[in-house]
Formats: sequence, structure tokens, C-alpha cells
Amino acid sequence: MFGQAKKDLMNISLWDYYQQAGDKIGAGALSRIRNLADWQAAQPRLRREFFQSMGLDPLPDYRGAAFRDCGTWQGRGFQMQKIAWQILPDCWNSACIYRPDPMPAARVPAVLYTSGHSGNGTYFSQRHAIMWARRGYICMGFDTIEQNDNPGDHHGLCFQRRPDWVSMGYSAAGGELWNSIRALDVLEKTPGVDPGKIGVTGNSGGGAHSFFLAIADDRIKAAAPSCGVVRPKYLVARQHLLSHCDCMCYHNLFQRDPIEFGALVAPRPMLLCFAMEDYLFSMEQYRELHAGIQQVYQIYQSAQNCQLCEYHGPHGYQPESVARINQWFDEHLYGGARPPLPLGELEIPETATSVFNGAPPIPNRLAQLPERLSPAGAVALPSKPDDWPAIRAAARQTISQRLLMNFDRATRLELRPLGDWLKGTARYRKYTAAYGDNEIWVETLTPVKPSDKLYIGLANAGEHARDVLMRLADLSHHTIAVIVPRFCGFNACTTQAGLLLRAGAYTGMTHFMLMLEDLLLAMPAVLALPEAHKRKVILYGKGDAGVAALYQAILDDTVAGIVLDEIPVSHRQGAYFLNVLRHLDIPHATGLVAPRRLGFLNAKPSLWTSRMYARLGCPENIIEAASAREMLARM
Repeated sequence: MFGQAKKDLMNISLWDYYQQAGDKIGAGALSRIRNLADWQAAQPRLRREFFQSMGLDPLPDYRGAAFRDCGTWQGRGFQMQKIAWQILPDCWNSACIYRPDPMPAARVPAVLYTSGHSGNGTYFSQRHAIMWARRGYICMGFDTIEQNDNPGDHHGLCFQRRPDWVSMGYSAAGGELWNSIRALDVLEKTPGVDPGKIGVTGNSGGGAHSFFLAIADDRIKAAAPSCGVVRPKYLVARQHLLSHCDCMCYHNLFQRDPIEFGALVAPRPMLLCFAMEDYLFSMEQYRELHAGIQQVYQIYQSAQNCQLCEYHGPHGYQPESVARINQWFDEHLYGGARPPLPLGELEIPETATSVFNGAPPIPNRLAQLPERLSPAGAVALPSKPDDWPAIRAAARQTISQRLLMNFDRATRLELRPLGDWLKGTARYRKYTAAYGDNEIWVETLTPVKPSDKLYIGLANAGEHARDVLMRLADLSHHTIAVIVPRFCGFNACTTQAGLLLRAGAYTGMTHFMLMLEDLLLAMPAVLALPEAHKRKVILYGKGDAGVAALYQAILDDTVAGIVLDEIPVSHRQGAYFLNVLRHLDIPHATGLVAPRRLGFLNAKPSLWTSRMYARLGCPENIIEAASAREMLARM
């Protein structure tokens, strides 16, 4: 991961760590692309990673349901048609299609207008759509999944309503991208549209959606995103994250900068528009974005097809950018200059642009879009004990290859002794290991005549080693080791959990994932200590730390058993782990420890776990207890 950068400063904050991650993501963008052969080799992987980061791999197998005509409006030089269509079965959306009036006999170019964050997309997009229609284009303006009468949500992380989206692998950017793809399906088949001449533009959230759609779909022949492309580096370093919506950011599973994904548009024409006084963006951000994407356009010898339009003004379109976008689409879609037109005023009343008038079709399951686009995975129970090794091996491979992609697997931590004391009659030792700009701490307690067991506890976010040692105080005849990961103990931040979760998702590692990474790295060093020599290892953790210990036990056959203390029942409630629910959940993970001893303290085993142990003929290896003393005596 990002653990290797050495500086004089030790124990940086978690926010600082995410800032470093964003810096390195940006610095590494396209660093290995030198020529066309390099780019062509990288394209399939980048395209696959883009859709996976969006939560759209595979794309839904649904392109049906023709749109429903909901009425028309006649204006001066244009006609507006209201439509409704389904982006998935029983998931309705609304749009208005504007045509030139009179309509030419031949098919004309079209513009898909992706809405930003106004409350009513079909109403506020009319100024742009009318302008395009009067200039000879067909324009479709459509609502986002949460606009107008739509019951969807793309602020789940932003407003901390749906932190489970991280574990589900649902990205609000992906939800809106699918919405845009389906809108493009409709526009492409609209009578009078030339399907080979479709462009896309939008501002703010609409700017992000237009950028993502151009990446995702080659049917877009020219793009002009406005004030909408964000980069991890600046989301954290300049704290732009505080003002941006979830729909503008993908979950960064592969730690990719938008430069790398944006280059997939090449060599199709793309005009990047940004306002210089926009408080949501830094000038360095969009200039670096353009320069980075431009590298690939230069490889295609089509640098003129990727241009930056920066202009004075606040967040939004300005007359200068509108005129430049008009010229861009005239050149690349219409094939010649058209009469210039500025944006006009709102001409159509809200009642006339409203498709559903407050009462969308029934049923309308748009609010269930996260679940529809992010099906939950599972692990099969063995029909007989002989089936178990193959099932377990496949699950371990999934965890290792599909969920730990960004983990550091090469570093070998070196524990530096800090002290060796007596605590009563027990030997108390303290160690630390430097890892990047942080430290991982280890404390051990060894009795005079230790047993053959070594209990290794993992500290949770707000805990120190002492907290875990006190909970394990009844283990006076066993050796105890406590690992304190980075960003725990004194360096924990528990007051900005929502922002830190978003920052982690957008840079590729949540706090829970960092705890697990540290445990995976620290275990070999702990087991090499003399106090751990030839002892049977039992892991212990409370809360999210217990779930991290659980995954360590799955991947590490040297672990003889595990004690789980008040762990969340699902990755939906805690231990947020990018994309994990597409493959398995905590009940499956607990079952994957079988047939080893599995202790539940202040918690209960799931039915799935109990069935697993029963089918393997070892139900007695699940231990439930109400106190640490009872649990530890039975392990």
C-alpha cells in the first residue's frame, strides 16, 4: 500500500494518510504509458477497473422498456416532449426531449444534458435544451435518481445515511452512470436523432456524469463536462470532499486517478470546462487533469481533440463556456458552424415540465437501486465434509485476490524493543515497528510458567494496548500479545468517522482495511518473538478489531482459534470493507474459520456458521460465553 514513504514526522493522522494516498495516486497516473503499444495494452485493464470501481461490473442485462410519452409543449422554435422510462424493471425516471421546430427532414445531432444538483432537473435544464433545439440539435435533459419525483439517493455516504454502500460495492457515481447509460439508450432511439452524432454535457454533478458517460460508452462522440471532475489528491489535500456529493466519486478499488480513466475517451473530442473562481475546485487540479489526459491524446496525434476551457466566474456555466461548448459540438457533431445563441430565461412553467406531477408510477423501486446494482455474494455450505477444503480454498482466494488488492504484502516489519520490565511476577515487554510515517505497537505479557497458548489481541480504533490487556486480565497463566495498529490509540480519530470513511473509499483503503493490513504485516514479527515460540495462537478482538482478527484467522492456518467480542453482525453495520458484500459477509467469514475453535463473547453465531460447524461434525467448537473469564477458560 502506501506504507513505505519515510519522513521525519511519525504518527501522522488518518486524514494525512489519505492525503498521502491521494498524492501518490495522482503522481502515478499513466506513469508507465510511453507509447501507443503501452496504452493499447493498458486499455482493457483500465476499462475493466473503471466499471468495477463504479460498481457496474458486469453491467445490468437490461436495455428494454421503450419510453412512455407523457405529453408535449409547443414553444417558439422548439417542441418539448415529456417522457418516462425504466432504468431497471420498475425503476422509473423522467426526462424532457427538445426538438427543433420545424424539424429537418434529415436526422440531426443530439446532446444529452446530464443534470447537476438542482432539485428539479427537467425544469432547470430547459434553458440549455431550448438553446440546443433552436440551434438545430435534439436535446434530452433528464433527472438524476434523486431529483424531482424520483425516490433514489446519491448522498448516502455524504449525509452518513448509508455507510454500508462501501461494503456493498455500491457507488452513487455508478448509480448515476447507469442512469445516464439508460438515458443514452432512449436518446439514441429517439426519432430524428443521428445516433452517430451524440454529445454529452452537464455541470457540477452533471459534469461528473457526462465525464463518466464519455468514458463508459463509445456512443458518445463528443463531450464537454463542466465543473465536475474531482481528483482524490485535491478531495483530501484541499478538503474539497466537504462540498462534493457521492455521485462525483467512484470507490477507488484500484487506486486510479481520473486522469487514467479519462484517457479512455481518447481520441474522441473532449472539452474540459472549469471556472477559475469556483470554490469547489483548485486550478492546479483541473490543469493537471487536462495535462495528464492530454498525454494519451498526443499518443494518438490528436492533441487538438482534448482542450481545456477555463474562464472567469463562480461554479457553473458562464457565457464564455456556453459559447465554447456550442463551438465544440458544432465542430465535432454538426460538422460546421451554427448560429450562436446564449442561454435564455426559463420559458416553460414547472407544471408543464413535470412528468409525474408528484405521483411516479407504482411500483417504483428506484430507492432500491443500490441493492439492485450490488447483488450480495455468498459462500456455499458443504454438503459433506469432503467438500469443505475446496470451498474454503476458493473463498480464501477471493479474499486475497478480490478484496486485498491494495494491501502491502512485501514489507517485513522489524519490531524494535522499547523495554523489558516485571509486572508483578510476569515479564512485560514493549515493542514498536516503523511503518511509513506511523508506528505499530506491540506489548507482551509472559507469566513465570506460561502455558502452551499465546493470545494475540488487536486493539480497536479508540483503544490502547492497556485496554486490551485489562480485558484479558484473566489469562494470567497464558502469554498475551497486543497489537496496536496505525491510527488507533493516541492517534485515533473517532469524531469524523463519516468524512474519514468517504476519504478512505475514494483513495482505496478504509480504516478497517488498514487495521487488517497492519495485522497481516505484524503477525510474522510477533510470532518470531521469543515469548511466542512454539505456542498455540488464539486471536482476540472487539468490534471492528475482532472482524480484522477474523480475516487474519481465515488466511493464516497457524491460528488455532479466535475469540470475537461484540463484533458487528454484518459489514453493513461496521468493519466497512470495500466491495466485501459482493462476495461474502461476516457470518460467512466466521464459518470459514471451521473447524477451529470459534468463541463468541457478547455475541451470537449466525445460523450459517452454526450449520457449517454442524455439517463438519464439530458443533462443539463454537463456544458462547457471557464473560471473558468463562470464554478464555473454555478456549
